[in-house]
Amino acid sequence: MRIQQKTRTTCCTIVLFLVLWYPNSIKELRLVLNNLAMEVTTYSNFRQNLKTFLDEVLSSNAPLYVKRTNGEDVVVISKSDYESMEETLYLLSSEKNRKQLMKGVEQTEKGETTKVNIKDLWK
Repeated sequence: MRIQQKTRTTCCTIVLFLVLWYPNSIKELRLVLNNLAMEVTTYSNFRQNLKTFLDEVLSSNAPLYVKRTNGEDVVVISKSDYESMEETLYLLSSEKNRKQLMKGVEQTEKGETTKVNIKDLWK
């Protein structure tokens, strides 16, 4: 089953919400991540159809779960998705930064923000 872009965005929003509101609650985060719909294949099938699977991961931005008979299973994601996750984890790793980001989200939801033209920032 493939995830539609809107569903992926919603899932990412839920994960961000959990990290911001429940930073010590990894159980909820794991539940969300485990329930994300992703294609599942065997290691043998992955190996036989490597190019097709990699092209699909890149074009759909959906992860691919590869089950292995011996050893730990793996998840294949695009480099850009990996870098995005790394950046998000870095930004949320600091409690001070996490609080500041949450404050910004709350202000946006309450309409307490001001629209600014980006060119005006450099004046």
